[in-house]
Amino acid sequence: MSAAIASIPLLFLQINRRKTMTNFKIEKARCVTRTGWHGNAFVLPAETFGDAAGEEIILQSAIADGVTLTRAGTLADWRTRVAMPCAGNSRLVLALSAAFAASCLGMMNAEGGGIHFRGGSSSGKTTALLAAASVYGPATFMRTWRATDNALESVASLHSDMLLPLDEIGQLEPRAAGGAAYMLANGTGKTRSQRDGSTRAAARFRVLFLSAGEIGLGDLVREGGGKVRAGHEVRVMDIPAEPAGGTLGIFERMPEGVTPGQFAEQLKRATAEHHGHAFAEWLRYLTGNADTARTALRTKADELLKQLVLVDAAGQVRRVAQRFALIGAAGELATDQGLTGWKSGEAELAAYVCFRSWLKARALREARRTQVRRERLHPQRAHPRLGQQAARVRPQRPQIARRQQRRR
Repeated sequence: MSAAIASIPLLFLQINRRKTMTNFKIEKARCVTRTGWHGNAFVLPAETFGDAAGEEIILQSAIADGVTLTRAGTLADWRTRVAMPCAGNSRLVLALSAAFAASCLGMMNAEGGGIHFRGGSSSGKTTALLAAASVYGPATFMRTWRATDNALESVASLHSDMLLPLDEIGQLEPRAAGGAAYMLANGTGKTRSQRDGSTRAAARFRVLFLSAGEIGLGDLVREGGGKVRAGHEVRVMDIPAEPAGGTLGIFERMPEGVTPGQFAEQLKRATAEHHGHAFAEWLRYLTGNADTARTALRTKADELLKQLVLVDAAGQVRRVAQRFALIGAAGELATDQGLTGWKSGEAELAAYVCFRSWLKARALREARRTQVRRERLHPQRAHPRLGQQAARVRPQRPQIARRQQRRR
């Protein structure tokens, strides 16, 4: 009798367990390996913006440190203490505009690429990268070039449709410089094999990266024994960090009574206290008004492109101009949404000034290459004295040379 009574709770437990299994509902989730646009939804490691079509989207990544997208302070203080003081400084405004433009690559079906600020030490290049990174998060959002190809590929997947700030290009392995630039700009990782010998799908991403260093990508490629190709200059836009005729480093306008060093410290302190809010508000606008935003970006970019280049401009120049036009258009659209506090036309002016700087630097590089080729083909023209000496020394005929050897 006691054994039968003891078995009653076990019987109830089994019945309840069966009911629980009967009422169990299976929920599915879609796993993705990169951030950014997936349909009408924008996926981040901790949250998703926009319409996910009724399904849960989960980001899976094998990289350990991930991407830092935390928020601090307020959007109003970030706008007042970070964005607005950058007005009047073409490189700073371009960097902030690029931070907003990175999330527009997928919407506009635009190709990726990079901007590289090249200049001397302590000229304010890193400050520009920190200001752009503050749109997304703290200073740890910024990376360095000191990484392997595989590591850069993983980092790019976590920054897809976002800005990728990379400091100190001089730390990149020279022999890998050209390949790294092509990989980031083209948005395609290496093709690898699985354990069974089948081909694993290559990583895909869309990234706009912002770089800085004392040397340019071309210098690094040549240092590694490679050849600088036109594709390098198109994919990575090398811009002098210091404006022409400037004496304030990367800065062009600062608060009255403030030195360049003090201004840089003020911006660094402000980015540490206020960051991350602008990106969240930007995504809310893009995902909630996708068609309107796309139309506005296309209109603004087309108008700016007409100011940058002529219709019959060279293909490479036009591709670079299109990227500058999109960056300027994104900065103007962010201003229209009240994110930057700039006057209308500030981002377009910065894009125009920086594009002209890139164009001038490109013309100087082409002139140097032409001069080097001429010196190799016609050394006597490049060095008159060398040409005169070469003309005086006449080569001896083979027969005369043999007679002189016999006499010796």
